[in-house]
Amino acid sequence: MNTNAITAYRPTRDSTRKSIAVLTYLLGIGLAIFTLYYAYTRSMMRVKFANLFLGFGLAIFYFREYLGPEANDQLLTGQLLNEGLSSGTSGVWDRIPHGHALNAAICVLFGVASICSSLYVHANFDRYIYESAVAGYQPLDILIGGLVIVLTLEATRRAFGAVITVVIMTAMGYALAGPVLPGLFYHSGMSVDFLIENVALGSSGVYGFILEVGTTWVAIFILFAGIAKVYGAMDYMRKLSHEIRKKFRTGFVLPAISASMFMGSLTGASAANVATTGSFTIPMMKDQGIDSRYAGAVESMASTGGQILPPVMGTAAFLMADIIDVSYVDVMFAGLLPAVLFYFAVTLTTVLVVYKYGWIVQDSSSVEWEILLKGGKYAVPIFVIIYYLVEVRATPLTAGLWAIVSIIAIEFLLSVISSRESTETEATDDSARSSPQSMGKAAVANVAETGRKTLDALNRGIVEMVPLLGVLATIGIVIEVFNRTGFSQRLSSFLVSFGGESLLIMLVIAMVASILFGLGMPTPAAYTIVAILVAPALTALGIEAIVAHMFVFYFAMLSAITPPVALAVVVASRIAGARFIPTAIVTLFMGLGAIIVPFVFVYNPELVVWSTPLATAMTMGLALLGITAVAIASTGYVVGETLSVVGRAIFGGLALVLFFVPEPAVQLIAVAVLVVFALTAYLNTVRIPLVYHRN
Repeated sequence: MNTNAITAYRPTRDSTRKSIAVLTYLLGIGLAIFTLYYAYTRSMMRVKFANLFLGFGLAIFYFREYLGPEANDQLLTGQLLNEGLSSGTSGVWDRIPHGHALNAAICVLFGVASICSSLYVHANFDRYIYESAVAGYQPLDILIGGLVIVLTLEATRRAFGAVITVVIMTAMGYALAGPVLPGLFYHSGMSVDFLIENVALGSSGVYGFILEVGTTWVAIFILFAGIAKVYGAMDYMRKLSHEIRKKFRTGFVLPAISASMFMGSLTGASAANVATTGSFTIPMMKDQGIDSRYAGAVESMASTGGQILPPVMGTAAFLMADIIDVSYVDVMFAGLLPAVLFYFAVTLTTVLVVYKYGWIVQDSSSVEWEILLKGGKYAVPIFVIIYYLVEVRATPLTAGLWAIVSIIAIEFLLSVISSRESTETEATDDSARSSPQSMGKAAVANVAETGRKTLDALNRGIVEMVPLLGVLATIGIVIEVFNRTGFSQRLSSFLVSFGGESLLIMLVIAMVASILFGLGMPTPAAYTIVAILVAPALTALGIEAIVAHMFVFYFAMLSAITPPVALAVVVASRIAGARFIPTAIVTLFMGLGAIIVPFVFVYNPELVVWSTPLATAMTMGLALLGITAVAIASTGYVVGETLSVVGRAIFGGLALVLFFVPEPAVQLIAVAVLVVFALTAYLNTVRIPLVYHRN
C-alpha cells in the first residue's frame, strides 16, 4: 500500500474505532439500565434475561478487546469520548496504538455475532422449550448453538487464559469420546449435534443456573462495586487508611487488610482485587519498611479472603445458595463466624510479623476524624443491603438494586449540597451569597457532572462483569457434561470409597481436589465445579450440606494463593517487585491459620450451623485461642520473644488440641498452658530456654 493509500485509510480506520467506542460505551450503559429494570420488574424468565445479558455482554467484551487496553482506560473516564470524538485524527487517538488487523476483525465479527446469536435464541426460546425436545432442532439452531460455544470459549480464553479453556474443551472431548475410555471415565458417548443441543440450546449448559445466577445476583453486586469505585470508594479507602494508620504502631497493615477485605467482598475476584487495592496498599506497606514478599503476601491473603466476608461474600456464595437450595441469608450467617476466624488469623499473623521484624511505626500526628464522616455515602448502601437481605428477606437481586439506587441518590443529593456550600464560600457580599440564580447555576453544573459520572459508573460496573460471562457460560457446559455422562456421581462414589471411613482423609482429598480444580479459575467457576464433583462425597459421610459446600468453597477460593498458579500472588508479587515463588511461600506460611479454618468448622459444625448460643460462643472462643496458637507457631514469635523449634511445636500442638479434641478437661488444660506460655513471654518473668530465645 502506497503512502497516499495509507493516508486515505487512516481516517476511515479511526472513524470506525470511534464509532465502536461510542457503541461500546452506550451498550455498557444500556445493559446496566436493562439489568436494573429487570431487577425491579422481573419482566421475563430469568433464563431469557441471562441469554440477552450474555449476548450483549460478550459484544461489549469483544468490542473492548478490539479497542485495546489504552482506549478502554480512557473510555472509562470519558476522555476518549470527550476529546477523541471532536479531535479528528489527532489528540487522544494518536496516543492509542492500533492492534493487529486480523485480531481486530475477529473481535468486531465476534461482537456482532454475540448480539445476533443472542437475539436468535431469544426469538426462538419458546420453540426450544416446548417443541424442540419432541420435534427436534433445525440445522440453523445447531449452527447457532455451535457459535455460542465458540464465542463463550474464546471469551474465556481471552479473559482467563488457556488453562481453564483447555479444561472446558477436555470436558467436551470427554463427552464425545466416552465409549473408548476405561473404568471410571466410561460412558455411552454423545454425537456432536447431541452435545450442542444439550449444552448450548436447552435451559441447562450455557444457559443453566450458573449463568442465571451470574447475570442476576452476581451482576447486580459487581455493578454496585463498579459504581462505588467511580464515585470515589477507592480514593476514600486510601484516605481513610492514611488516617487509621496513625492510631496503630503496626502502621499501614491493618488499614490495608481492611480495605482489601471490603473491596474483595464486593468484587469476588481475587486477582482483580489485588490489582486495584494492591496498587496503593502494597507500595504503602513497602514505604513502611515491610519486606516486599510480606507486603505481597498480606495483600494476597486479604484480597482473597474478602470473598467469604458477609453480607456480600463475593459472588460464589450466591451460587451456593442456589445449588443447595437455601436462602442467601442462611449462607451469609453460615459464613459469618468462619470469616471472623479467617481475618483474625490473617490480622494476628501480620501483626506478629510486623513486631518480629521491627516494622513498627511512630506517627504522632493527629487523626482527621472528619474523614470518617465522608464515608457515610458508602456505608448507607451496605446497610440497605443488610436490611433487605436480613429484615425483608428479599433476594440478593432486590437488595443490590436498592443499594445502587441509594448510592446514586446520595451522590446526586451531595452534589446539590456541595454546590450550595461552594457558592456561599465563593460569594463576596451578602447579595451574591443569597442569589438564587448563582446557586441554581452551580447546582445545575454539579448535577450535570454527577450525571456524567453516573453514566461512567454504570458503564464501569458492566465492564467489570463482562469478562466473567464467558467462564460462567462455559462452566455450565462442564457441569452439563458431567451430569449427562454420570461422571459426577461416579467420581463422588469413588472418592468416598477411596477415603474409606476416615473423615480426615476425605477432607484432605476434598481439599486437594478443590485446589486443583480451582487453579487458574475465578472463584465462582472453581466453586461450581467442586460443588458438583467433590461436595457430594462429603455429604455422603454425614456432613451437613452447607458445611460441606462451605469447605470446598473455601479451598476453591484459596486456590488463588496456592502454587503453582496462585493468580492473586502473581499479581501481588509483580506490584511488590518481588519474586513469585518466595512470595507464594511466605503467603502460605502467613496464611496457615486461615487455611486451617475449614477443617476447624467441619469438626466443629456449630460454627457454621449455629446451635445454642452458649455452645456456639464456647466453640468460637476455643477456635480463636487455637488460631492465636497457630499464628504464634507459624511466625515463631510472641510479643517480646522468638520461639525455638520446640516452642513452635508446643504452640502448634496446643492449637490442634483446641480445634480437634472435644474433651472439655483436655481443652481447659490446653487453654491454661497457652495462657501461661504467652504471659511468661510477654512479661519476661520465667525463662524457658527450650521454648524461647532472646530476639
